[in-house]
Amino acid sequence: MIAKERAKLHHVTKVMTAIAVLLLAGTCYLGFSTLRQMKEILRQQFNAEQLVLARATAQRIESNMQAAITDLVLLNSLPAVQYCDPESYEILLLSTLPVLNRDNLIEIRRVDRNGHTLFVANDQGIAMSHLSLAQSDAGAYLSWSSDINNHGKTMGTGLRSRTPAFEGRQLVMDLIIPTYEDASNSLHPQPSHGFAGYLRATLDVSRLLLQIVPAIRSGKSGYAWVLDSSGIFLYHPENSFIGENAFEIRSARDPQISFAQINEIQRNEMLKGKEGSGEYLSGWHRDVIEPMEKLIAYAPVRIQGPYLDYVWSVAVVAPAEEIEGIITSIYGRQIFYEGLMLFSIFLAAMVVVGGASGMLWRS
Repeated sequence: MIAKERAKLHHVTKVMTAIAVLLLAGTCYLGFSTLRQMKEILRQQFNAEQLVLARATAQRIESNMQAAITDLVLLNSLPAVQYCDPESYEILLLSTLPVLNRDNLIEIRRVDRNGHTLFVANDQGIAMSHLSLAQSDAGAYLSWSSDINNHGKTMGTGLRSRTPAFEGRQLVMDLIIPTYEDASNSLHPQPSHGFAGYLRATLDVSRLLLQIVPAIRSGKSGYAWVLDSSGIFLYHPENSFIGENAFEIRSARDPQISFAQINEIQRNEMLKGKEGSGEYLSGWHRDVIEPMEKLIAYAPVRIQGPYLDYVWSVAVVAPAEEIEGIITSIYGRQIFYEGLMLFSIFLAAMVVVGGASGMLWRS
């Protein structure tokens, strides 16, 4: 009889051990499964927040550029700009300098139909002149401006470095508006409506972006960067990246890492004017130099109205570990405490079973 009871207790002990192991394994599986799901949900929520930041940043850039174009169109409608009479100096001064001060425009230049500069306005003031335009793009600008189909349109040129000394770190672009003698004044009561050249404004893109993008912060250390339509960094927290090709500079910095994911996002999404989110592998983030996964959200910068067909793109990025670390720590502690609780219950049950077994042995 006692032998049978001992056998039963031994069987119960094995069953309880097996149950405890299964419960512990199930708890761990459920914990880690829930952790993966929560990480995915957290990624999606965080990228949704980053997308809101990217959209807002893109809209601010669009608004600033549109303001510059609007002011330029207004200037181009003034008789003083269209005719550039010598006595128009004071009017030009009063009209152009406020635009320069508020629109990140560093120069406004009026060029006639023959390619001669009639006046130049910059931070030094206004210089009236009649000089040949020493600029390689003058012919292309005149050709585009003189096309009647472009009357009333604004052309944006490609980006260039302001001076060779900046080595691409201060990027500028030109805005070109065809000028026609459509306005009238006391000297020109009957406008000819003929083509009179163009008005060119040079926009300091780097300064414009520096007023907006550096303040963007996602999470603890996330930041924003901006690409133009050809994949050139217009802004990046790492100054050496500005003016460089985004498809080449990363690989040049760390050839050991595959940047296929971010290159695909840039090529198939960002440069095509799409918005969205995703993740990619990088080798650094600010001062941290190590392989890491980053979360990214991006939105296009579009200028409304007649304009050259190109799009910039704003990206907001942050390390995935920075977001997932908190929830990993929370769920890790939860799994540990659940396991500890099960172990305690199992240990208590084993003590009870052991006590009963001891009584049988003494019997």
